[in-house]
Amino acid sequence: MSKQNDMYTREGDDDSQVRNIIRRLNEDRPATEKSREVVVRADGTKAIRVTKKRKTMMTNAERNRRSRRTFVMLLLVGLLICGAFVGFFMFRMTSMNGSGYLTEQEQRLAQAWGATRVRCSGSNIDGMELSVASIVAEFPEDAFLQRVELSDVKATLSASTFLSGNIKADELSIGRANIQLAPAARELKMPRQQGADLWRIKRVVCADLNVSFGGAETESPVVLRQAPAYMYGSSSTRVVMLNGGLLMMRGWKPVSLTEGKMRFTPTSIEDITLRGTTDPTRKKADGRPEITVMLAGTIEGGAPLAGPLMLDSEGVNFADFTGGSFVHFFSASTQAVAKGKHKAMANITLPLDTPAPRFSGVFHVQDVRFTTLPAMMVMTEHIDPKYRKRYLPPTISAGVVTLSQTEGNTTMVIAENDMVERDLLSVRANVTVDDTNQLSGTVDYGMPALLTRVEYPDGLSDPIFREDAHYAWLCTQVSGPANHPTDNAEKLDVEAEPQRRLRPARTPFDQIDVEKLSQRVNAAELQSAQPEIPQTQPQEQPKEPFHNPLQQDYQTPQYTAPVAPSTMPTGGGLTLPVDDGVFGGF
Repeated sequence: MSKQNDMYTREGDDDSQVRNIIRRLNEDRPATEKSREVVVRADGTKAIRVTKKRKTMMTNAERNRRSRRTFVMLLLVGLLICGAFVGFFMFRMTSMNGSGYLTEQEQRLAQAWGATRVRCSGSNIDGMELSVASIVAEFPEDAFLQRVELSDVKATLSASTFLSGNIKADELSIGRANIQLAPAARELKMPRQQGADLWRIKRVVCADLNVSFGGAETESPVVLRQAPAYMYGSSSTRVVMLNGGLLMMRGWKPVSLTEGKMRFTPTSIEDITLRGTTDPTRKKADGRPEITVMLAGTIEGGAPLAGPLMLDSEGVNFADFTGGSFVHFFSASTQAVAKGKHKAMANITLPLDTPAPRFSGVFHVQDVRFTTLPAMMVMTEHIDPKYRKRYLPPTISAGVVTLSQTEGNTTMVIAENDMVERDLLSVRANVTVDDTNQLSGTVDYGMPALLTRVEYPDGLSDPIFREDAHYAWLCTQVSGPANHPTDNAEKLDVEAEPQRRLRPARTPFDQIDVEKLSQRVNAAELQSAQPEIPQTQPQEQPKEPFHNPLQQDYQTPQYTAPVAPSTMPTGGGLTLPVDDGVFGGF
């Protein structure tokens, strides 16, 4: 029985194998594909048409041959396409070197720049490299630009250039660029693109940028020479960076630029910043030029091209900003380019319609010296001879001057407390030089009041002075030619003589005990600093009140009255050194 079962099992296995073989053959055997479609007979009735297509069996060899044929055909098509592309590429390169393409580009550039004429010469494309010997553009008479000359133009073209025919490159280099503005250009008129075929360049590098107003460079009011420049940005905003160059303004000294930045928009020039030096010999510790001048600001479309622009400077002679108008009685140098405590509040107006730039606003100055006018000689007659040398002439470490310039007039104003040298001098002034070089105005010199009180026994200043809480002022009027001014100090000295006769006789300086005087004044000040104690009984008052320590010292030595704070100079205790220096420590 078991043998019979084994036989059946084997037979069953054989049947399975046969069925599998038949199934595989059926999968590979030719089959029939049926397709049905509805047709309309001539009599209008519809019928279904069945179409049968017999499949044919395909061996692996046949499949491989078909694949190879397909690959070869695709390869041939690819080669044909590449050949067509290379042929078109070569044709485009050849045509772009022709005169026809050059003429077309000249027309497109003229349209884009708004020029009347554009001429290109020496154009050549070698592979992907473009080189143009020169590009010259000329503009209408009423345009903002007059002429643009570009020489030694080079670029590495992108592949899309040969597809579209328009110049495209990541970077364009220019050996030299000369840009001439119209001679009558006085208001900013931004050139605008008037066509869509402008060369598409991402960055422009220029080794030698020159900008001037039309005509000879020597006649241009403002000139930018030999400035390495770099330009980048989008079509709506372009940023120009300068890395050197020379800025020359008519009537002023040249400025050697160290850096510059300007942002051009369709309507304005924004973020103008030019930094440089008027003295290239001045170097920092690391050997770089020391920046002495900075110009900054914005010029909107339609606004005056001359500015004004913000000005900051350091180490520049103040006379350079005034045309030398006040140099014969006042000299100083500016201070603080981009210093935190000094905000640049001065302005410059470029000399487009003037013989020289106009400067105005607030100048922070240092190393201030006042020339020995008659006023200085009159003042020193009323102080101890030991200290007179500091007033011949006086020097003030730093101060603030306000300058304004109108048509033909230059005015310098020194406000009260803007020009003070501690314990020495305070100056206030309002002086003008007109177009005939005549100087007029007022200059007031204030010395510490205590310095002027010691020569009279009554402790009051000489009648030539006008005292306030802190200073004895000699108020003078200045006049005459700006290169040889004078003042009325001697006249004031003569006018004060009748009042001196009514005063006690002067005490010779060699008889004044300065040390003893200093002790008494300091004691009086110390007493005035103590808090007041309420008095239950009225104190006996002197018959005549005293207004300052020196007056009470000479008249009533036994009495020491407190000193009112308003009668003492600012700064604290008074010390009167005997050997050197002027009375100090106010």
